[in-house]
Amino acid sequence: MTRLVKKLIWQQAAPAPFESGWSVFAKLILLNQMKPYQLIGLLKLPEAKVTNKLRFRCSDWIDLEQFAAMISINPNRLRVCFFDQLQIHIDESYSQLKGDGIKICPECLAKGYHCLFFELSFIDTCPWHHVALEQACADCLRAIYSKGLQFNPGQNHLNQNNRDDSSEEHGKWKSICNHLVFEVDIVRQLNQMSQEQELEISHKCRLLYGWIKTAQTRLDLTEKLFCYTQIEANKFEKLFNAAEQIAGQCPWPINKKRTSVKWITYNNHQHELQSGNNSKDSTISLDDVYGSIRRHIFNRYVRHHRVCHHSIMNLKRDESLSLDTEKVCGVALAYCVWRLKIENFINIEALKYDLGTKQELVANDFYHPKIDMTIEMQANLIYMQFFYFWELIDQNIGKNSMVINSSGLPFLISNMCATYWKELWSGIFPHPETLANSAFMHCVQIYKRSKSLTNDRITRNWAYGYHTDLMSNKPGIMFKLTKFQSTPGQHSIIYINL
Repeated sequence: MTRLVKKLIWQQAAPAPFESGWSVFAKLILLNQMKPYQLIGLLKLPEAKVTNKLRFRCSDWIDLEQFAAMISINPNRLRVCFFDQLQIHIDESYSQLKGDGIKICPECLAKGYHCLFFELSFIDTCPWHHVALEQACADCLRAIYSKGLQFNPGQNHLNQNNRDDSSEEHGKWKSICNHLVFEVDIVRQLNQMSQEQELEISHKCRLLYGWIKTAQTRLDLTEKLFCYTQIEANKFEKLFNAAEQIAGQCPWPINKKRTSVKWITYNNHQHELQSGNNSKDSTISLDDVYGSIRRHIFNRYVRHHRVCHHSIMNLKRDESLSLDTEKVCGVALAYCVWRLKIENFINIEALKYDLGTKQELVANDFYHPKIDMTIEMQANLIYMQFFYFWELIDQNIGKNSMVINSSGLPFLISNMCATYWKELWSGIFPHPETLANSAFMHCVQIYKRSKSLTNDRITRNWAYGYHTDLMSNKPGIMFKLTKFQSTPGQHSIIYINL
């Protein structure tokens, strides 16, 4: 028996190649005068969960064959409108709290086009018009996801001189933000792209898709980059640069800083196999491993700055709170801060003198149901912390006043760029050689007329005494560095809370 299929108003020229599901649904809602929940009722699979939210990034709830029949096009044209059909598993939270929204190119939108790949977090420039995408718009998202378009009647709508005339002349359907505006008395083409423009769109989208698939060969490193529409800026750069090191330069223009990164990968399954083959329990402690890491970091990165390191190690408590940011070596300071944090002190003198009690190393707050917190895993996190501290200090040393605080709590793993895939954990951190080059340039430029790292103009009223309680695991200030501005009113302080 032939199955009856409901038809939706549509134009055969649409959708264009790799047009987003958001754009397709916006046109359907407009042409068929529907609300999002009504469109859901027509498209959803019988077993799909009942909802009034129109999910437009993935198609796992849609009967694509029936959908294609409703608008009389080939189903393959619809498949490239959704991420899951391209094997890109993207988060579908649609959360305003996470800054979720729709990024648009005004010139593309004027021709009735919005590209599926504009949804990805790292895409910030239109590859065809070479203009920056507008900031993610939450109103555009809500208009299709839940609220629908609003009708604004024109002056001639239900004209009082002719009450029988119910035309919608000069009326508009639009979103609150006015990005989506459709005049109802003008029948426009849903796809205003020429054939040449469509070919260019298809070519560049396929290049980007190929790059994504290559980067996905290391999902333990890049899964977050392609999963979320919004990522924290400090993590985004590391994820994107890791993807470029795996797959080569992104074929689309990206207005982001390129920096080198490194990563550590930990295989929990492999560790369990190795542990099972060992007949005797390992006697290596975290203290032993930390000592080895500390010696390695000192010999590899700090030894070249040992004069600077000795200067910091010889500071008294009040001097460590009275430093001149233009006279302090970044790598030497980072090494001391890292040691203080791991060894659970706030006073630099505690690293030189025996206080009578040995502090317990501060463990990381790491937890993942599929990853065990082993000595090896803990060592990876401790090693990575040094380079994150170094990067934070390097970004501000000599440029800004800084207050470096210790919270007295474990350093949050969320502050570092860590990714998970099945039983693999990967940590991405700044490339040491890049930081070492920057540290060398800074040391060359340090003003060394004065032998002291402090400045007499710095007020020392924040200085602490030498009581051992202030050297323990209580919160407190490790270092305070001041930058003298030519204009006092422009003075600002960067707080680094560890």
